[in-house]
Amino acid sequence: MALAVNAKDIYQRMTPHFLRQRLDFIMGADLVLVETIQPEDSIRWLCDNCRAPILADPVSTIKAEKLRPVLGKLAALKPNRLEAELLSGMSIRTPEDAAQAARRLLDTGLSTVYISLGAEGIYAADRQGSTAWVPCARCHVVNATGGGDAVAAALAARMVLGDSLTDTARWAVGAGALACEAETTINPAMCWDIAPEVQQAVAEGRPVVALESTIISHGMPYPQNVETALNVEKIIRENGAVPATIAIIGGRLKAGLTPEEIDYLGKSG
Repeated sequence: MALAVNAKDIYQRMTPHFLRQRLDFIMGADLVLVETIQPEDSIRWLCDNCRAPILADPVSTIKAEKLRPVLGKLAALKPNRLEAELLSGMSIRTPEDAAQAARRLLDTGLSTVYISLGAEGIYAADRQGSTAWVPCARCHVVNATGGGDAVAAALAARMVLGDSLTDTARWAVGAGALACEAETTINPAMCWDIAPEVQQAVAEGRPVVALESTIISHGMPYPQNVETALNVEKIIRENGAVPATIAIIGGRLKAGLTPEEIDYLGKSG
């Protein structure tokens, strides 16, 4: 990171009144992510009035106390070791400690907890009795900045998609490791190259159809694979939607391929 602008005072403007005016918009979300940078009364108001599931990140041990009164209203909590120790009232030194701390947090009414334990990975548990210990992915740490945010983002994305507790934790561990392997705050390998056509369709609320690229790369022989892929995209467009073929090309995640990229996949496999 070469430059950062700290304007956290803007969060003080997110008062209950501010949130009340935008509640319909907030309620339309599949998931709401809350950080404790917000004022405590705003967090309480949101948890009392928002019916969308809420994932909370304590951010720090100093701010984590803001969440104690609302733990039972959260869909999920993502504390690190120190934050989990504070909110559970016990130290975490062993896997058994992590499990006990998770049970204490779940006893508040909290639905799911993902305790980030640094190099030891993530311990996850929910009120249905499911548990998972996912070890940290092997990686070469270059810059830890953004690792926690990547974990939270992956948790949110996989929760919305309805993944299992274990799979959600695995995605989170992988995202955190990937974030730490880059010199930049955001690892370029985590970014999607989204075709302009797809971006515009999403922005306008038009239907987008995601297509896998397996059939192109090793499902059919060339050139039938390319011809089939292009024909499927043509049919989708004729029916008023936008095709978004998904692939990894040159180490980049892509949503929406050009005819040239589809041809490349068809030839190279």
